[in-house]
Amino acid sequence: MEIMLDYDHTKYAIVIRRNVAGSVAVAYTSRFSRNLGNYKLVVIDPRFSETAAKADEWLPIRPGTDLAFVLSMINVILSEGLYDSEYLKKYTNAPMLINIEEKRPYKVVDDPELGKKDYLVWDKARNAPVMHKEAIDPALEGEYEIE
Repeated sequence: MEIMLDYDHTKYAIVIRRNVAGSVAVAYTSRFSRNLGNYKLVVIDPRFSETAAKADEWLPIRPGTDLAFVLSMINVILSEGLYDSEYLKKYTNAPMLINIEEKRPYKVVDDPELGKKDYLVWDKARNAPVMHKEAIDPALEGEYEIE
């Protein structure tokens, strides 16, 4: 499965460890270049790559510190609530219940109706565990006891 970024609707892009403008993948490079200037582009790379040359801002991070940078961004996003909780509840597996002792999801099943896997979440509206497709208000945080 190939993932193509949606540059047509992008408002702000942060590129880390990737040189899209210098890529040999023509489809990626052309879509990237065609929309350049329609969004703010920040490149985080120790090298002044072709992509960094086209960026609105280039942050020359020290080699080997990119993972620490990404983890610190995740920490800020989570601790300051800078995420779209409704999107996470509806379109991701963020509300999936995890069995801490076994370190795996409680229940994941193939759902032919959905055409994908469904999983167990805590529904705050029912105050009970239900499959994601049946949840009214899936919880993103909390500790719950499952029978």
